[in-house]
Amino acid sequence: PSIGIQNVSSATGNHASQAVGTARGIKYYEADSIAFSSQGESSCSEGYVFEALNGAAREQVPVIFVVQNNGYGISVPVSEQTANPIVSDNYTGIRGLKIINCDGTNVFDSVAAMEEAVAYVKETGGAVLVHASCVRIYAHSNSDNDKKYRTEEDLAECRRRDPLPRLKNHLLEVEGVDPAKLAAMEDEDKELI
Repeated sequence: PSIGIQNVSSATGNHASQAVGTARGIKYYEADSIAFSSQGESSCSEGYVFEALNGAAREQVPVIFVVQNNGYGISVPVSEQTANPIVSDNYTGIRGLKIINCDGTNVFDSVAAMEEAVAYVKETGGAVLVHASCVRIYAHSNSDNDKKYRTEEDLAECRRRDPLPRLKNHLLEVEGVDPAKLAAMEDEDKELI
């Protein structure tokens, strides 16, 4: 809170409405801020999220919504949760809502999407929905046995798209970062964490 970040317990739909309320305050008090809401794709089947996106677009308040679509709402596949596998497609009819889709497993695409979203909000004062295609490599929680509803092929594909090894490979193979330097950075990060 001391630096303007209000933490929430998990990525659920009711936080979207709270972000719109925060954005209304930002607009009213003419603060140089952007409200942010992050949630999973299944939360978008809740009325809270539609109300938030609709209200934010109608009022043109400075808020960025990020939907992390990993294909599963706990144990329910996205095909059983929503009409469109690209969840942002459900909201294309909301006038005034900027929609940006990105590969959430690609660090560079994710950063570019967020930079575009921030620039749009700063330029227009309006709302943005960033839909990030992601992966969930493990079970949703300790009480979830994802082996009951996911195949080994699905999990292997998720591991292939894991953003951390993808970034590491990019740094080594494309950017030419010295492996010893990268290993030292990883060790430093592990100690810090």
